[in-house]
Amino acid sequence: MKKSTLFLAVCILQFAICNLQSVICFSQYTKLLDFAGAADGRYPHGSLFSDGTFLYGTASNGGANDSGAVFKIKPDGTGYSKLLDLSGAANGKYPYSALISDGTFLYGTTTDGGINDDGVVFKIKPDGTGYSKLLDFAGAANGKTPYGSLISDGAFLYGMTYTGGTNNMGVIFKIKPDGTGYAKLLDFAGAANGKSPYSNLISDGTFLYGMTYSGGANNLGVIFKIKPDGTGYAKLLDFTGIANGSNPTGPLFYDGTFLYGMTNFGGTNDKGVIFKIKPDGTGYANLMSFAGAANGRFAFGGLISDGTFLYGMTTYGGTNDDGVIFKIKPDGTGYAKLLDFTGIANGKTPYGSLIYDGSSLYGMTFYGGTYSYGVIFKYQICTPPAVTANATSTTVCAGTSVTLTGGGATSYIWTGGVTDGVGFVPSSTNTYTVTGTDANGCTNTAATSITVNYPPATPTITVNMSTLASGSATGNQWYLNGNLISGATNQNYNAVQNGLYTVCVTDANGCSSCSAPYNYTGTGITENNNANDISVYPNPGNGIFTVTAAGYKYEIEIYNIMGEKIFQSVIQQLNNSLIDFSSQPDGIYFLNIITGQGTANKKLIINK
Repeated sequence: MKKSTLFLAVCILQFAICNLQSVICFSQYTKLLDFAGAADGRYPHGSLFSDGTFLYGTASNGGANDSGAVFKIKPDGTGYSKLLDLSGAANGKYPYSALISDGTFLYGTTTDGGINDDGVVFKIKPDGTGYSKLLDFAGAANGKTPYGSLISDGAFLYGMTYTGGTNNMGVIFKIKPDGTGYAKLLDFAGAANGKSPYSNLISDGTFLYGMTYSGGANNLGVIFKIKPDGTGYAKLLDFTGIANGSNPTGPLFYDGTFLYGMTNFGGTNDKGVIFKIKPDGTGYANLMSFAGAANGRFAFGGLISDGTFLYGMTTYGGTNDDGVIFKIKPDGTGYAKLLDFTGIANGKTPYGSLIYDGSSLYGMTFYGGTYSYGVIFKYQICTPPAVTANATSTTVCAGTSVTLTGGGATSYIWTGGVTDGVGFVPSSTNTYTVTGTDANGCTNTAATSITVNYPPATPTITVNMSTLASGSATGNQWYLNGNLISGATNQNYNAVQNGLYTVCVTDANGCSSCSAPYNYTGTGITENNNANDISVYPNPGNGIFTVTAAGYKYEIEIYNIMGEKIFQSVIQQLNNSLIDFSSQPDGIYFLNIITGQGTANKKLIINK
């Protein structure tokens, strides 16, 4: 491989001194492929490209000829296919750039190979057929050693070479997708307009924008723009080192207002910077100086955006000095290190840029992985789902069931072992938190507080003649034989018939407590029920009773000691009626016999 610059020699030295680190696991990180050499390539240098179904990329070495490979792989890590083994003069070797597509062909470059061993421009179909070499670079005539990717405006492909051209400092060129129409738009010349561009161009529809690694007033690189016809060149910025960085290698990113980029060196710590600048060269701002372990160092790739954050990688730095994935807001706030690369576990030394599919970032590392040949990975960016915590009631009385239901996600986990959508009885006032997870594995939380109120003390019933009195002065409701007595809400109630009386007391929180049933058989009640004509026998008995109500058609109600009605029947026949309660347990029961003449109350005792 031809590597003729001091910059590349420094890179190789830096690679050599990096050490593998211990394994660290990250739930959002997934390693899609470990490059293995001849089988699938090694040392990927560029970025990935997605067509919505496959990710496409190049490996700078490996493959059948150890000259690099073109491949595709699905975003879930399946379906890997090697589309092309590069071989040298015939089809190029050592691809460092990303691929682009026009919907029919993929286009790329190699740094070496071709007829002159100065690199080529090629195209190939996504299924691996239709390879065509569009251009052999030739040095002074048309450039040599392109490191960056191509871009397209639909009519021409545009790119840059690192060396070659009239001054052997690189060129800007364009060429048609069929290989015709090559034109050299600019020869880089050093101080005047930059030297040795390492990356690719971008376009705003009017101008092409790019950076050079060196050259310019300080020989530390420049930012420039030029029209697609080669006119209108303007140097937007001379890099100066500490103040605004130096030696950029990645592409710019444009959000419609600012151009954003990174440098390898310069800044406060001479480890590179993140910056922004307007397309007219005004408004430069240094968003962050890289510092090493804390936030990475030496950013070879470029930035991308999800509309809120800029995302990027550094080649070195981070906890293990193996590089990091980070995000930062366009105003320079909100920096966060998302991932420390660690070597075998998740790769190391990324050179390219990330790509974004709306939920995940995808990228490659130059080293690391199982074979130390680099990896393909994805990193899930979580946009937290909108999660709500819903309760059937947020204020309940002790012993009342509550149902908690999450909302806004696809699955939910509640604290305290509470199951989503299933009723439970809270034992005390508490805050319940739900974690909702969406289809992308992103999570968010919400909380609701359940206030548990305790019922008033259990009331007692005292009796004075026919007056029943509740132990509570307020909140009373009286019941007879389990049935609400309408309007009976005072502390005292004057009983007008025998039966089981219960009083329930409700407090200001709506919580209730009920007394034990009181069996009232008051002798002071004026009976007009011909009780002497009604008898029940044997009583006590084994549960089979005979009721005699001579000459009456009557209704029978039977209650247990808890005041619960357990039997009701209308007796059509006269005289004797047999009631079989032998299946009931031993105990005391209460019988109401209701006739047209009144009601008689009898106590039944089952004693088998």
